[in-house]
Amino acid sequence: MRHNKRNKHIAIFIIILMFTIFFGCNILERIVFGNTYKQYHGNYPELYSVAINSILGTRGFAVSERPFESRVRPIETDSLGRVLFIYFENQAISSVSLVISQKKDMEHVYYYPDFNFISTAIPLPPDGYNAWDPTSNAIIDTALKKISGEEVEILKRRNDWNMNIDINKCEKVKIVRQKANGTVTNQKLKMFYEKVLLGDRAISPYIDFFNKDDYGRSMYLGYGKRGSNRVVVLLFRSDGSYDEKSGVMELVDRYNYQDDLKAFKERNNWNVKP
Repeated sequence: MRHNKRNKHIAIFIIILMFTIFFGCNILERIVFGNTYKQYHGNYPELYSVAINSILGTRGFAVSERPFESRVRPIETDSLGRVLFIYFENQAISSVSLVISQKKDMEHVYYYPDFNFISTAIPLPPDGYNAWDPTSNAIIDTALKKISGEEVEILKRRNDWNMNIDINKCEKVKIVRQKANGTVTNQKLKMFYEKVLLGDRAISPYIDFFNKDDYGRSMYLGYGKRGSNRVVVLLFRSDGSYDEKSGVMELVDRYNYQDDLKAFKERNNWNVKP
């Protein structure tokens, strides 16, 4: 019996090794990790939920040389229970962010939309060549040094830090441990993506779901082909249709886009009942 069990383990190892050789590490990654690295396993799912619904480019997980879950670290709490925290998942947009959550209950978390975060890029590592280890604290701590105390104070003022919480200014989202997928079909995503990016489109479209409102509208990010550096925000109506003019926002600055995103939402009646 033990001999058979050992042979079984050896056979499984050989199969995994063959998959790695012939199909690459992505397949092995799925076999070994499944969806576990796409989930947040930490102590602050309410903060994680605020970040993935606020910050462009968030997928709710990250992949570097190996997969790892998003990093969430509380920094400060005010007298009303608001939390200032760090969110990091090693993305090309808003790589490291400071975010404010207003409050939570058993199922939902509340935040002021549009201006509840500030972001910065990942700086070059100390030696200027070797990549950072994304699972260490050094990359986050070094990036945060680029955010000034004045910027943090402005973020706090915009979010009524140490003042009464204005529930009318809040959006609420369900507390989750994994970001949901969008519902627009791949065909419609690809069609809109190609119309917008034209010659900058990738042969295999790189499109990420960002967010949806209470009435079925949804937003996605489309990335241009390698070397293009173009990023566009695409907005779809609840029926999956789109407006080729008003439904597109070009992302000019990957770290300071809050005003543009707010105007884009207003132009498309985001979270307004039809």
